[in-house]
Amino acid sequence: MLSRSDTDIVASMQYFAPFEVNVAFLVPTLTGYEKSIMDATSPVRSLLKEAGLHDYEIQGQGEENKKTVRAFLVYSGATEEVKCSLYRPVTKHGDPRIWFSKLRLYCKPWNLLALVATKDCIYVFNMSDKDVVDGFTASGGASRRVLTSISHGYTGVVEELRAKIQEIHDRGFIHAVNHGDTSVGMTLENALGIEPNDYKGPDYKGIELKASRKAQKTKKGGKNRVTLFSQVPEWEASHYSERKLLDEWGYYDQAHDRLALYCTVSAHQPNTQGLYFNISSDDLLWTVGQKQEKAKPQNLVFWKMETLKDRLLEKHHETFWVKASVHEEQGVEYFRYDRIVHTKNPLVVNLETLIDEKIITMDFLIHEKKQEEGGGLRDHGFLFKISPAQVNLLFPEPEEFDLMTT
Repeated sequence: MLSRSDTDIVASMQYFAPFEVNVAFLVPTLTGYEKSIMDATSPVRSLLKEAGLHDYEIQGQGEENKKTVRAFLVYSGATEEVKCSLYRPVTKHGDPRIWFSKLRLYCKPWNLLALVATKDCIYVFNMSDKDVVDGFTASGGASRRVLTSISHGYTGVVEELRAKIQEIHDRGFIHAVNHGDTSVGMTLENALGIEPNDYKGPDYKGIELKASRKAQKTKKGGKNRVTLFSQVPEWEASHYSERKLLDEWGYYDQAHDRLALYCTVSAHQPNTQGLYFNISSDDLLWTVGQKQEKAKPQNLVFWKMETLKDRLLEKHHETFWVKASVHEEQGVEYFRYDRIVHTKNPLVVNLETLIDEKIITMDFLIHEKKQEEGGGLRDHGFLFKISPAQVNLLFPEPEEFDLMTT
């Protein structure tokens, strides 16, 4: 529901950037306002988990598993302590919920609420309230006072991670732990002691890690793109299932003896499989299929633009983009991590334009497993990517560290 906020989200994010704190946003609907209950969206869940306050993933359903935590509503010059309940109802699918007492006295429907969490509590800022916003810059403002008191911990994490990557750089070239495009990132995470996992949130204490090879050209002649995030299509509402998409638009992969759909999709221009992106008037990003040049295009599967923006906010609130030099011996790669670009607070409003301008693309990575592998479909995610040279179009004021000269 962020798109229905009565206040600009990106402009609001700028107030938190100088304090280097993680922030997530909620917008109470009419129903949510009346009941003081809101969905704990993916960014909110990640915020609470990274702060060490609460993990919805391991929480059981029902009243008996409800967790109550301290929360503070931030006003212009003071804060008010209220109760906050974090729970998963028995009804529906146990979708995570968050409830604040006295919420109806603090905001109105469609106001933009910013949440900042520590290991002990949640702070709520009504970014639609001018007095609260003024408190970010006023010397005695409560907003400024609260963020100043908790910002040191976040700054410490940035310096901690930077120092660890510097130490890894100082080792020189290290043996890749895997092979292929993802090995540069996996090798860095392994060196940092990060275990492989399926968690979709940031990699290191609220900071996302994105490692890539330095200006290395791919076999097709272009430079390696980096993955911004992975997001599955809205399968249930799309015209095609994953099975039908592979059957009708895939190809026979002779090298692996299987049916596959491995291709990059960009806006307006069909790829070799006849697939391209089109953004509809109702903010849906469709993969369109066109078998031949004069054939009628078909809408196949789609993503909600709002979902993609939320995913970008969740994944890249704060990111270290790490560049690695590559050395190869007898077919084995070795990496030395030489440079960090530190970014915060993505410009989500630019996402749609960058997709429409073919700067952000998406990779289908689907194939059919062989019978001896159990059969069925396998996908490696639906990866939205961008060229490293164009990352600055999404992230304002990046900070760069040259580890070669430190």
